Amino acid sequence: MLENEYKILRELSHVNIIQQLHFSEDGVYTSEAGAVKKKVLYSVLELAENQSLIEVLVGKGKFSEPVARYFFRQLIDGLSYIHSKGYCHKDIMMDNILLDRNFTLKICDFGFAAKLAGDEGDYLQRNFRGTVNYQAPEILNKEPHAGAAADIFSAGVALFTMVVGRFPFQASSMTDRMFKLIGTNEHHQFWQIHENAECYSRTFKDLLEKIFTVSARDRIDLEQIRKHPWLMEDVPTPEQVGTDIGIKIQSQA
Repeated sequence: MLENEYKILRELSHVNIIQQLHFSEDGVYTSEAGAVKKKVLYSVLELAENQSLIEVLVGKGKFSEPVARYFFRQLIDGLSYIHSKGYCHKDIMMDNILLDRNFTLKICDFGFAAKLAGDEGDYLQRNFRGTVNYQAPEILNKEPHAGAAADIFSAGVALFTMVVGRFPFQASSMTDRMFKLIGTNEHHQFWQIHENAECYSRTFKDLLEKIFTVSARDRIDLEQIRKHPWLMEDVPTPEQVGTDIGIKIQSQA
């Protein structure tokens, strides 16, 4: 996985992707007991001072829609770049989305990433790695699938979790009560259960309904997401984001 990440990261350079500063196959590791191990793989990455989105969410609580939009725009920019370079991430989740000192989002952990073209050159993925809560239904069903569409589904789970403060469903399977409501187009009941006394914007719900599709063919793509009304609304400044989530922008040393 580390070698896979190294090979892919050396081809990627984008503000919303973690930067690989150094990689070596000749590391030396000495344990506390004094045992020495040579030829150790290691990678040095840029520092993301403000940890992961999931850590911020646990500490602060759910985000407002504008703050979530601030982060989701960057996530979509990063994913668009990854896909344009011929790769899919395969493990988009809030744990793998880091923030630097200025709240610039950094996609990390490319251990499961793969070429969009697939091993057989037909642009279908035939490995089913990833994190269950974020996986698209086609992955859970063990179907050959398009990696880009699966990444979009996972990004939708991250967006929902940012705003609502919990997962939309435990798994994107028709055996899961909440996902079955989506699969049978009972969106009103799905949102009723999740909203309780709160109300999310109609455009936010519409975007997620277009992402959480049973069939990847029906799923909104990245360009359509960019043009969606919810994503085109105003976003806060980094300073306003910091105030909202209770973390100050760190001055440059």
